[in-house]
Amino acid sequence: MLLTAGLTSAVAFDSIARWFFFLSPDKIIHEDTLLELRIVLSSLAAIGVFLLFRSAVLMHVRKVHSFILNAPRREFLIIMLTLGFCLRFVVVSFMEIPLYIDYKGYDELARTWVQKGGYYNGEHLTGYYPVGYPFFLSRLYLLF
Repeated sequence: MLLTAGLTSAVAFDSIARWFFFLSPDKIIHEDTLLELRIVLSSLAAIGVFLLFRSAVLMHVRKVHSFILNAPRREFLIIMLTLGFCLRFVVVSFMEIPLYIDYKGYDELARTWVQKGGYYNGEHLTGYYPVGYPFFLSRLYLLF
C-alpha cells in the first residue's frame, strides 16, 4: 500500500498538490512546503520497497554495521567523512532546496520582527521559525 501511494504521488503529484491548496484556508502554500510534501510522499515508495525486501536489506545492514564498528579508528573516520560528503553531494545535487547563509536569514527575520512586530513569511504572520537568536537580534536592532 505504501509503495502504491508513493508511486501514485510520483505520477500524479500535481493533483495531490491541488488538494493541499483546497485545504489551505488562505489558498496559499509556500513552495518549500510543496517540496517537503513531495519528499514525504516519495519517501512512502522507499518505505514500501524496504518493507518488501526487509530481510535481505537487514542482512546487508548488519554486515556493514559490523564492518564499520570493527574498523580501526582512522578507517572509521575516513568512512564517516566519505559517507557525509556523499550524502551532502546527493542533497545539493538532486534536491531543489534554496541554500542561503544563516546570518542572512536571521537578519531578515530580525528586521521583519522590528518592522512588523513578529515573524512574517511574505505578508503572512507565521510561527514556523524558532524565536531565539532572531528575537535577540531584533532587540539589538531596536536598541541601536
